Amino acid sequence: MLIAVARHAAGGEDSGDKLLASAWSIVQETGPNFNGPWILGAMTWVARDEARRRQALIDGEALLASGCLSHNHFHFYQYAIDFALELRQWDEAQRYATALESYTASEPLTWTDLVSARARVLSRFGRGERKDSLMHEAAALAGSLKDMGLAPAARALEEALCAD
Repeated sequence: MLIAVARHAAGGEDSGDKLLASAWSIVQETGPNFNGPWILGAMTWVARDEARRRQALIDGEALLASGCLSHNHFHFYQYAIDFALELRQWDEAQRYATALESYTASEPLTWTDLVSARARVLSRFGRGERKDSLMHEAAALAGSLKDMGLAPAARALEEALCAD
């Protein structure tokens, strides 16, 4: 799974579909609750077939509801948020952000808070909001992401700020 994600991030010709299919096959044999939702989340980013991407969201949420280790919630929702943002589904991006926040509500984490805040800010931009307060929030959030070594996540915020 991680090789598929790395290849996709590097812009390689091979989108990693075959690697993810292999990872999913292995998980089916060993038990999907350990890494299944994370793999399905990665499929929403890497897979070329939009129907497969949408099915991965449905399957991932169902697996999370059945009980999975925390890393699955973190990474599944991260990918689901980006998929929703890509498709300009602002309500869905915010729904995934809320689900991630709800999961970590009893033990908040800076990383998940930043992922959720990013989803909300980009959704507001996507809807056309351009208030000064949003611009400042986006710039501060981009800075926080960069400070944590998450420059790729900051890129979409910077692009939104430059679009106007």
